Amino acid sequence: MLVFVLSILIFELLSSKLSEYILGIKRFSESPYKATLVGMAVIVFVLFPAYKWMNSLVQRFTKKFLTAGKNIAGTYISIFLMFSVCFSVLFLLYLKMWFSISTTEGIKKIILSLIYLA
Repeated sequence: MLVFVLSILIFELLSSKLSEYILGIKRFSESPYKATLVGMAVIVFVLFPAYKWMNSLVQRFTKKFLTAGKNIAGTYISIFLMFSVCFSVLFLLYLKMWFSISTTEGIKKIILSLIYLA
C-alpha cells in the first residue's frame, strides 16, 4: 500500500510538470483546445509506460531496502523509514511546485515546527 501511495504522488508530480511544460509552448497557449488535447494525449502516452517502469523500479528498490533494513533495524522499522524518507522528499517537491518554497526553507520550517511541538 505504501508503494502505491508513493507511486500516485510521483506520477501526479510528473503529470503536473508535463502539463506545465505543454501549456508553456507558445503555439499551444494560443488555442486552449489544442493544448488540452495534446496535454491529455501526452499524459496518457508518457505516463502509462512510465508507470509500469516506475512500478517495477520502486518494487526492486523496496525489496533491496527491506532486505538491507531487516538486518539493521527490523522489517517494520525499515518500512517506516523508507516511506518517511520518500514521502519527505515528495513533500518538499510539492511544496516547491505549489508554493515556490525552496527545499532548504521547507526543511528549516519543518524542523522548527517539530522543535516547538516537543
